[in-house]
Amino acid sequence: MNAYMTSYFNAWLDNRNLYGDKRIIAAFAARLSLDASSVDQFFSVYPDGRLISIVRDPLSWFVSARQHDPTEYGSLEQAVALWSSSTRSALAAGQVHKGRVILIRFEDLVRNTKAVMRKIADQLGIDFDDILLTPTFNGMLIKADSSFHVERYGVISDPVDSRSTLLSASDEAYIRSHTEELLEKALKAALTSNMPTFWSRRFHYKK
Repeated sequence: MNAYMTSYFNAWLDNRNLYGDKRIIAAFAARLSLDASSVDQFFSVYPDGRLISIVRDPLSWFVSARQHDPTEYGSLEQAVALWSSSTRSALAAGQVHKGRVILIRFEDLVRNTKAVMRKIADQLGIDFDDILLTPTFNGMLIKADSSFHVERYGVISDPVDSRSTLLSASDEAYIRSHTEELLEKALKAALTSNMPTFWSRRFHYKK
């Protein structure tokens, strides 16, 4: 794995981090936590690694997912089942690999970026730097990877502020009824920056 990662990144002509000691290498693998064997294999290769999984409000998640790929996420029932499976898998991974799985609230991350990133840096054992507050790729500024049009750089809160208003009342009721209990468990397990207000207002959960 180290040889693969080294050769892969060294092949980039604009690799800005070719030299110097690297304390943490971050990589993204879609739906990794859905497969328990993949999680087990990751930790067998990197026992000191960390798996960071993001838990998102299923209301805004569905709106975004449907916009991203209507074919795969157009069915409300299938989409909710996928969200539920992903969330359960992340919670299960946290139980099996205690101390090595970090759950993050998506809404917390975009609304309280600095507080959350400070806690993530602490969990990873690295010094906090302001660069952690801005989306970058290979050291260069990038726009957020969103299903909707993005006009500016930096963290955007639009997915939290307005997307759920695009749901019909019946769709919202279905999502709530099929995800509330699981969502509450996930929020209790998630890394927090002391932000109970938004969630308690939306889902009527107690602090």
